[in-house]
Amino acid sequence: MQGDLEKLLDSLGLGIHWPLFEKNDLKTIEELRLLDDQNFNELGIPYGDKIRIRKALESSSEQVAPPPLVEESPLDRLKSKAAQGDLDSMFELGELHADGFEGAAGDFTEAAVWYRKAAEKGHSNAQYKYGEALYYGRGVEEDERESAKWLRQATRQGHEDAKREYNERLEEGRFAYLLDSAESGNGESQYRLGCLFYQGEKGHPVDKAQAAVWLRKASAQGIAAAQFLLGFMNLSGDGIRQDPVEGKRLLTAAAAQGYAQALELLRTLEAPAVAPPPEPQVVPPEKKGKSSWKTFAGIALTVIAIAKIIASFIPEEKKDEPSPMSTPQPSGFGGAPSSSTAGIVSMGSPTPIPLNRPASFSEQVPAPFVSSTPTPAPLPVTTPTPFVSSTKQGSAPENMQPNLGGTFVNSLGLRFVPIPGTITYFSIYETRVADYQRFVNETGRFWKPAGFPQQANHPAVRINYYDAVAFCKWLTDKEHASGALPRGCEYRLPTDLEWSAAAGIGIELEGPPAWRSGGIPNCYAWGSSWPPPPGSGNYDPKLKTDKYPCTSPVGAFAPNQFGLYDMNGNAYQWILEDFDQNGEGFLRGGSWPDEEEDSINLTNRMDSPKDANFKCYGFRCTIAPIGMESRITTARIQ
Repeated sequence: MQGDLEKLLDSLGLGIHWPLFEKNDLKTIEELRLLDDQNFNELGIPYGDKIRIRKALESSSEQVAPPPLVEESPLDRLKSKAAQGDLDSMFELGELHADGFEGAAGDFTEAAVWYRKAAEKGHSNAQYKYGEALYYGRGVEEDERESAKWLRQATRQGHEDAKREYNERLEEGRFAYLLDSAESGNGESQYRLGCLFYQGEKGHPVDKAQAAVWLRKASAQGIAAAQFLLGFMNLSGDGIRQDPVEGKRLLTAAAAQGYAQALELLRTLEAPAVAPPPEPQVVPPEKKGKSSWKTFAGIALTVIAIAKIIASFIPEEKKDEPSPMSTPQPSGFGGAPSSSTAGIVSMGSPTPIPLNRPASFSEQVPAPFVSSTPTPAPLPVTTPTPFVSSTKQGSAPENMQPNLGGTFVNSLGLRFVPIPGTITYFSIYETRVADYQRFVNETGRFWKPAGFPQQANHPAVRINYYDAVAFCKWLTDKEHASGALPRGCEYRLPTDLEWSAAAGIGIELEGPPAWRSGGIPNCYAWGSSWPPPPGSGNYDPKLKTDKYPCTSPVGAFAPNQFGLYDMNGNAYQWILEDFDQNGEGFLRGGSWPDEEEDSINLTNRMDSPKDANFKCYGFRCTIAPIGMESRITTARIQ
């Protein structure tokens, strides 16, 4: 006689499975209800038959609740937990949507929503990821100010990646991060911000009243350089109301910390006054006739003297720039006194006050991250002198290229090809991680980590101008010694017009590179249309041209007409000569974080301090006759 289970199977046309159930001593519907998915799988019941059996059990009159028909997906489970306030689940949902796996479509906007929900409730990983989304504008509107706030909050919870990124952006001089650090109470950043407003650098107008606000904050925290600069401003009335008493107080505070320039100015103020010169006396109008001649003559002549050094006592942005990590110690004044200051001050040019030295994050956030040392000890940095100067080169009258054949493969495996109309062979690739690592291994030169994953065939980044020049010299010497490179040739960076020729750009303007920057609109490696088509190069993920979040392998995209890869995108490339008469360097080609038309335009020149080594800065080598530049036709401005 058939049992209930056997009858059920027969009614479903699944009687063929009855022997399996009988063999495993399963004879009743009640026993069947106790089986889960794994049990069905062990019995060998096909998925479709399992579903039909489950539905039949649901519709039967038995009251025992069956197990769920289908397991809940990981995405549904996370959503359920997130709805209950689980922070890790909120963060994981953000990761799922950002990466596009486990059933969730890749969606930066949805990812940012979940990152923010978890960040607002104090999840440090979410704070970091949301801060990065804000910085790069992925899924949310770009907002560096908010980005800095979230990375600082994550750092306070000990998030190392957030701390590293925050510090690096401070080092790069990102205004939003500098402002965030200053507002969070860091004296070093307050001083740097005061100097920025004092000089009007980085695109900000001169605002000495605002400079004084931040210098006061830094002075209150014992930053000696801030006390000296603010003291000078008070003493001379430079941008603020003149207050000699406050000026002397601040100079005294800086001198108490051993600040040499403050000590020298204090000696000046305390020196005996001398008879005024024949010219009219300099007397502050509001005090005229109301105080002793001796007091004001001394102050006036002191102000005359120190006014002559105001331009030099803050470093000019375009000087031979030290590394941003270099912190020279001010060393007082030297030299012969000028005629107008004899007997009062002996002065020359004081050592520049370092404005660009970044403070590590431990100095930028209130306790427990505030350093106990107001001014960290300077870090030794060696800045090599470029071995080739474009201002001293000659030009090859007939643009005679080295006789290296159609292509030349060097000891690193880099392939070089001749560029028509120039004297140079260009490497078809940007200098790779593996190439630069050999240089680092053999010379011991410091190389800052990229800060993101790279393979050996990715372009080497975080390279400054001096690093690139030193690499070229190292490779030249190495291959001259081995005989791999002819003695009359050298490796060097390309000149501006050589790079333009290699990029396929036509005739450009005569004059310094700054005049040519952006001179040809809609000039891209793929043509003149915008936006770039998929597969055209490695740019910001917003443009959706490629799958790489940062750098890509060299040669991952199609080459140009000369066989050169990545002349647009991947990593910026340093150029040999200066951008303009101010001596800054510059780079060309655009890079992986770029999304704007102007940045990616092949005629764009991005000026930069030569010691800058940002995450997208790389270089490409050329081979040329020693000391020679290509003679390339230019158009004169009408």
